[in-house]
Amino acid sequence: MRKSQRPITGPKRARERGSILFLTLLFLVLINIFAVAFWKLVPVELHSARRQMLETEAYFASDAGVVDSLAFLEQITSDGNIDNYFNTNGVINADGHKVLKRTGTVNSWNWEAEIIPGPETYGNATNPAPNPLRVYEIVAIARRPGMLGSKEQYRKVSAWVRQRSFVENNWGNMATGGDDLWLFMDSFTLGGDYHSNGKGLLRIEDSSFWGNTKPAIAGDFSFSKSTNNPDASLGFVDGVQYSSWGANNVPYFTTGAQKGLPNGNRYSKISGNGRAGVKMKSEIQMPINTDSVAFGVWGATIPTAPLTNTQKIFGSSSTVNVAINGAVPGGPATNGIWIDEADVAQIELRTTTTSTDASDDPSNDNQIMRIFRGTSTTKYVEVEFVTGRDFTIPAGATVLGNTHAPGAVLRPSDNGGKGYTIVRNRDGGTNTYAVYTDQTNGAVYSTGNINGVRGLVKGRRTIGVSTDTGASTTKDKQITIDGDILYAGTTPRRPQDSPNGRPTDSANTLGLIGYAVRLADDGTTTAPTLADPQIGKMYPRRSATTNNNPLYLYCSIFAGRRNDPAIAWTSNNDVTRKGGGFGSKSPDNTSYGHGHMVLYGSITEGIRQWKGTGDVAGNSYQFDLDPNLEEIQPPFFPTLPSYDLLSWQEKSVFSY
Repeated sequence: MRKSQRPITGPKRARERGSILFLTLLFLVLINIFAVAFWKLVPVELHSARRQMLETEAYFASDAGVVDSLAFLEQITSDGNIDNYFNTNGVINADGHKVLKRTGTVNSWNWEAEIIPGPETYGNATNPAPNPLRVYEIVAIARRPGMLGSKEQYRKVSAWVRQRSFVENNWGNMATGGDDLWLFMDSFTLGGDYHSNGKGLLRIEDSSFWGNTKPAIAGDFSFSKSTNNPDASLGFVDGVQYSSWGANNVPYFTTGAQKGLPNGNRYSKISGNGRAGVKMKSEIQMPINTDSVAFGVWGATIPTAPLTNTQKIFGSSSTVNVAINGAVPGGPATNGIWIDEADVAQIELRTTTTSTDASDDPSNDNQIMRIFRGTSTTKYVEVEFVTGRDFTIPAGATVLGNTHAPGAVLRPSDNGGKGYTIVRNRDGGTNTYAVYTDQTNGAVYSTGNINGVRGLVKGRRTIGVSTDTGASTTKDKQITIDGDILYAGTTPRRPQDSPNGRPTDSANTLGLIGYAVRLADDGTTTAPTLADPQIGKMYPRRSATTNNNPLYLYCSIFAGRRNDPAIAWTSNNDVTRKGGGFGSKSPDNTSYGHGHMVLYGSITEGIRQWKGTGDVAGNSYQFDLDPNLEEIQPPFFPTLPSYDLLSWQEKSVFSY
């Protein structure tokens, strides 16, 4: 018989009950801790999600400020006059910069943006002169009303953009207002890209062209109007219109199984980018006029009437009616040189070195510019920019305002290294000077034609003439080139002789801007001198230039305008070329013989002009882009309403 088990009592039972209670309480505490921790995590996650939402919304708001500002820049630069817009509408911000301001909203967010000129861009308070490149910083800040801290700022985006310029490429037939002209592929080479708002017309008359070692156009060849091959079975191939459609004159197969396909490497002889470089593109609009250059020279509302005597540098005694708006003798000359003449006979560029050899130019030379009125060789205004060597006021000279006495030495290191601009009124025995601090902004503008430009360029220069707007042609003026244009310190070479023949000093650049730029046809075999500059006459004559001794033009040419009402030409030998562009005055006149022209820089022409590239007379030519134009450009050169994005940076409000 089993013994019955007696229940456990006493201290042992009490201990067991205590352990169970302790474990229960422990679990309850742990559960409570977890519950409290979870409860605490819920708002943290909600806060994190909300912050992520705010960050995303703020990004889109600040991004909208940059996108809006960039679109606004493109809008106001469509007429090529952004400098004028900055001058008129810019406001000074907290950092002392002249800026354009933009505001907007995205849902419950506000954004504010500033468009700030870069340190070398017009409008920057530290550099009122025109810039080598137009570069802007766009700073957009997103704000949310009701938020605390940083004055409701939440996110900032900073982007740097650079405006594109016509100087960066070669452009032809941009106004689309006149006849299309053939590109004679056998007689010219062209650097960089080439675009036409008209048809792409190529004249390839010799099958040996396909054996060339280099393409005729180094970059892309693009056009805005296409054509079909006249062979119905081929139809559209590449959109180019060829002067002859035979198998030896086009870059694709015309028969057989490969009909219509590229023929070997022929396209690489047309474009440096081969078949992909021959293509259609949208039209590119030119500025409506040259007012951006006029504004750059004058610096404010440009004159619409002849200059008054009080505006002219030398008043009623002016040999040439010139002005530097806002400049007072003895004070700074930060604007350009305005010429108010029916016509300017000649602008002769040289340096203080007596030699005319471009390579014989020490760095301590000054640029000298002589502006002639009429045919007299003793009636001119001379401008000297004191940047390289000292200038001594000659004995017996009259100095306007008595700012300097005869015998005074003016040094390039004066005025904080800005030197001087000295203007001399020369009319026979007249010896009057006006002395200004600073260097002007390098630009010259004439209300009339300039009938001769040549010489040696030192520094950044632009010479411009007026153009009209719309259907009117009253103010459409032209510049005539009548000799070599060279850069100081550069030995002229043909491109095929040496790739180093290009300008090596990026400090020198010249822009010629107006309705038309022409090569003079009134030649002379007498070399121009200081005593006898052979005003307006081409030296050397085109008949005196050869492939081995060409006419050298170191410059960037912009000739034409939007809405050009030019009419069709009556003949190739029509002395008055119809329409704005760059060409010879009498390209096919046999009395001028053959010649060769080498241009280092860039060319933009509203309507393609005859340059005499034919088998009768005139010039064959080579256009080679100056690589320095990527870094430094002629003052106030016409720009495109498009921008390249250089950098993009985003910051949260908590990091700045």
